[in-house]
Amino acid sequence: MRSVKVALAAGLALTVLIAVVALSRAPLTVVGSNSVATKSSLELEHGELGGCQPAGTVPQGTSAVRLTIEARAVGPEVGVRVLAGSRVLTGGRRVAGWGSAPTVTVPVKRLAREVTGARVCVTVGPTVEPLRVHGTQAPLPAAGAGGLGRMTLRAEYLRKGPKSWWSLASSVAHHMGLGRAPSGSGVGYLALALMVAAAALACGLAVRELR
Repeated sequence: MRSVKVALAAGLALTVLIAVVALSRAPLTVVGSNSVATKSSLELEHGELGGCQPAGTVPQGTSAVRLTIEARAVGPEVGVRVLAGSRVLTGGRRVAGWGSAPTVTVPVKRLAREVTGARVCVTVGPTVEPLRVHGTQAPLPAAGAGGLGRMTLRAEYLRKGPKSWWSLASSVAHHMGLGRAPSGSGVGYLALALMVAAAALACGLAVRELR
């Protein structure tokens, strides 16, 4: 019985520690884009896809690139490189399995300085199902671009914001309470309190059943 209580206490303490560390970090915020409007959509066949396009101005500190690539069910692997001429300034990849979403965010190595006039090169796949991409149709598709050259994607550049999740708690609670009856920030805090109470009740019942 004592070992069970110790295990439960250790598990709860570890969960709280992980939550505190996670909430102490700052969320990613959009700090720039390539100014491409999502006026058109294009469905691309399965396989490996790739292409390069103008990146616009990539801000200093960029640590992720969000692209308007939409998967139907299971998102494929997506790779991103930002190049100045033939030199790779930063890059990264998002492993397959990111799910169905209208965009995909790819983490990249933090960019040390602002870059203007670069190119962003994207590789997708292999994928077993068609993908839909959003942006503007390229006037002159690049030869051998693997399908993505027919569309200029919208790219948004993200980096860590100045505030942690803790400092945004009141704002998140406020948005959770919108459109509900009753409304207000109290709805978010009530949901948190109920989750804590449910966890405590579950632990108490587990200990009681083992007596």
